Amino acid sequence: MVWYADLIGRNKDGKPTGWADMDPRYFTARGDDSVCILEGSMGALSPHFGHCPKSGHGANYIGRIAAGNIGQRVRGEDVVADLQDNLCYMLVNGSPHRRSRSGSPMR
Repeated sequence: MVWYADLIGRNKDGKPTGWADMDPRYFTARGDDSVCILEGSMGALSPHFGHCPKSGHGANYIGRIAAGNIGQRVRGEDVVADLQDNLCYMLVNGSPHRRSRSGSPMR
């Protein structure tokens, strides 16, 4: 969709990055701040950790942040930038089944 909407990011040589050109703090398109970019189209969010993991949990969390930002804008409030957290499930042993979960805010 970002290709069709001409919202694709470009590198310093002007070549497409394959990711949306977005503000990584507010999840809005740089060319149109009425457009929110969520999960699968998002590029790097931080020079510290790069791209966010693509997951249902991440999409849900970022969608909630974007909805909150839209509400703040509609009410005329300052938009508070926020970042998602990261939740990862890992199978650490197949027999007997053991799994682990780790999570951390991406700050």
